[in-house]
Amino acid sequence: MSEQEVSSTVENNPEDIKALLEAFGRCSRIAEVMLRELWDAADVAVYLKCSTHTVTNKYSRADTWPRAVGGGEMKKMWKRDEVIAWAMRRAA
Repeated sequence: MSEQEVSSTVENNPEDIKALLEAFGRCSRIAEVMLRELWDAADVAVYLKCSTHTVTNKYSRADTWPRAVGGGEMKKMWKRDEVIAWAMRRAA
């Protein structure tokens, strides 16, 4: 597809632009999360593609869930690598 064809396609499809921007936002959010070594429930939810409610009320209560390492009782934090390892074991 030529540059002119791409340009006219984008100009004629604002919904495509919206979808691309939303996808970019999701990609940039996961990239931002992956850079942190400690994750809170919101970060874990982004990685696991679930709600923070599911993280705090289901996953974090499982016997196999990683031990919280910071943030106190009100905002628990978990090591990124341990959460990823947990997710990989769960998927297997």
